Amino acid sequence: MGIAIVDPRFIEAEVTAAQLMIPFDQRLALETGYWLAWRPGRDRRRPLAAFRQWLAEEITASATRPVVRLE
Repeated sequence: MGIAIVDPRFIEAEVTAAQLMIPFDQRLALETGYWLAWRPGRDRRRPLAAFRQWLAEEITASATRPVVRLE
């Protein structure tokens, strides 16, 4: 058992499947974001290029998914 502070969007499937629960009703809105950074010249390497492609596809797909409220 344990506890973590996490963006609820990352655990929607687990909460829906009752594998995780949100024990508190309190929410905190942060004015932050996520960044993908790499050293110059590394953007052409296959693993990084594949990850960037996958990430772009996930972002695009998530923009078309309905918002799930976990309350």
